[in-house]
Amino acid sequence: MSDQIALSIFLPLFFFIFFGIFVAIIVVFIKAIKNAAAQKLAWQNWAISSGFQFVEIPDKSVLSFSSFNEGVISTQISGVLQQAGNRFTFNNQSEVRGSGKNKKTYNRTIITINIPDTKLHLIVNSKINNDTASGGNIGQYVGSQRYSLEGDFGEFFDVFMPDTTQSEALSILAPDSMLYIMENFSDYDIEINGSIMYLYTYKQLNHSEFANMLPLIERLCSELKLRPQDVRRDHTNNTLVARTATAAPTHRGLKKDFKIMGIILSVGIIALQFLQGSAAMYVFFGVFIITLMKTAIDGGREMKLKRKYKQVIAKNKL
Repeated sequence: MSDQIALSIFLPLFFFIFFGIFVAIIVVFIKAIKNAAAQKLAWQNWAISSGFQFVEIPDKSVLSFSSFNEGVISTQISGVLQQAGNRFTFNNQSEVRGSGKNKKTYNRTIITINIPDTKLHLIVNSKINNDTASGGNIGQYVGSQRYSLEGDFGEFFDVFMPDTTQSEALSILAPDSMLYIMENFSDYDIEINGSIMYLYTYKQLNHSEFANMLPLIERLCSELKLRPQDVRRDHTNNTLVARTATAAPTHRGLKKDFKIMGIILSVGIIALQFLQGSAAMYVFFGVFIITLMKTAIDGGREMKLKRKYKQVIAKNKL
């Protein structure tokens, strides 16, 4: 009798809880769809009012030569910079890596700007926003070298470029240009690959944030002398190229960046599977302490860079 009473109480309670969870999932799903629709409409309205095009079916080929050419583009806007005259595409991108417990989504904004062909491949990699949210370091590419330029710029950015095009690449990064990048693009990585310039930031911008970025991008093209009118004739084939162009292009493939912390954690997890008792606990706490120390060191370094960045900018603005 007591079992029947317990069952009569348990079954309705179980179905009530199950039904509640089901309804909650449906509500969250519907809310997500409504939010996505609202965001899409906001982007569409902004694009139309700004004289740009909202691309209904995003074209992934615009990222073919970028450091991050995988993933799904959720929002794509195309247009022309009103003053500089360069064509651009704005892309909010999401990329899923791994599976199971290791599955993770990386969100980025990638802005592509068409520029005169530079015949170059270089990357200006921010140390302040050093790809921590992206899962990869776009600066590590096979066969190239890292340069920390003299002065304050080298404190905040590394420049990656082949030896063969070093002089041409450095002619783009004049002192005034470097200061402008420090002031306005500290949270961005900049990649120049031939006739395309990519701007990467490791979050997804909304239309208001991008609207604020547009005049800064206009000025960047001018500072780097990469506007459509900033061209000369290539002496080898008489084609129009950027003023800093070289005779032959150099393209490098990116190398995968395996994070040291991921390796340490993986070793710790494997060790826990095989070790028993106190040994397993020692391994676990060792991995935990190492991870904690590495996180603290990285965080402290980032804070130090940001403090120095503010001091440098304040000094140069006086």
